[in-house]
Amino acid sequence: MGSAPFEAEQAQGPVKLRFHLLPWQQKARRVRAKRPLVVVNSGVYTGKTVWGACELLDDMLQHSGATFWWVAGLKFQLDAMWETFAPHVQMLGGRLKAHPYLFAQLPNGARVFGVSAENVDLISAHHPVAIYGDEVAKWRERAWHFVRVRLLNQGVGRALFLSTPRPNFWRDLVRWGRQGRDGRWGLVECATPKAGLVAADQIEALRRDLPEELFQQEIMARILEGAGMVFRKVREAATGAPEGPQPGRTYVIGYDPAKLRDFAVAVVRCDTRIVCMERWAEMDYLVQADRIAELSKRYNEAVVHLDVGGPGQPIAELLRNK
Repeated sequence: MGSAPFEAEQAQGPVKLRFHLLPWQQKARRVRAKRPLVVVNSGVYTGKTVWGACELLDDMLQHSGATFWWVAGLKFQLDAMWETFAPHVQMLGGRLKAHPYLFAQLPNGARVFGVSAENVDLISAHHPVAIYGDEVAKWRERAWHFVRVRLLNQGVGRALFLSTPRPNFWRDLVRWGRQGRDGRWGLVECATPKAGLVAADQIEALRRDLPEELFQQEIMARILEGAGMVFRKVREAATGAPEGPQPGRTYVIGYDPAKLRDFAVAVVRCDTRIVCMERWAEMDYLVQADRIAELSKRYNEAVVHLDVGGPGQPIAELLRNK
């Protein structure tokens, strides 16, 4: 696979694979030997997709006549994997097909169907013994539920899920792997610096240039819980202690109106410090507007910022009349 970490060769006897594995990949192989459902939570440029393709080819060589799935997050990710995977299938004497889905079959009858998560229904009739998922956190949640059901159907016993994290259903997979759920799930984690494929000075440059939370997610493989990634070092900036209004100081109120049964939240800031926070549940909009108006007057006629979409529009009109 170009710079792939393995070579395949076939002489008179069976095919032999030589893997050149990174340390995290060695650990992942050991985990796979013990747990049938393995989650790999890693940063970008860690070699996870190429390694997953290596594992798939090895799996196919060991299981004659078996059916496998490869499900990528997006179409271009599927194509990128296939460009490096397909030549090795050809070298081994296998056959390939590109439409309506990607298909490869080895001389031993093992076959793989490849689709993006948007088109997983195309291969639903082909029951796999193992599923390989690439950039799973970028799947539509419906695709994940579809695959999750298949892990219980037709004797599917194994799966390898690879992804850079996102704060969605992926957090459940990581938690299951960390907990060793049902004795079947396992987890391997690898941040970009640990993989060793990107120079340290380039990673440090990314640390300086990227928003802090984006760096933590994409490079350090940390699952973030809904924080605003457009703000750099947001946690360090959003600090403070309760403080009453001080004469001559300028305050700003950020207000998120309640939606259905959600909490309404109002945060008062002075520069970058949070000096007051209030929240209310299941409160009439008229009462909320009164409370926000009172809070604004108390904090030196603080300007109120709110989202005017949804419930924000009528509340904005109410506040203008206060």
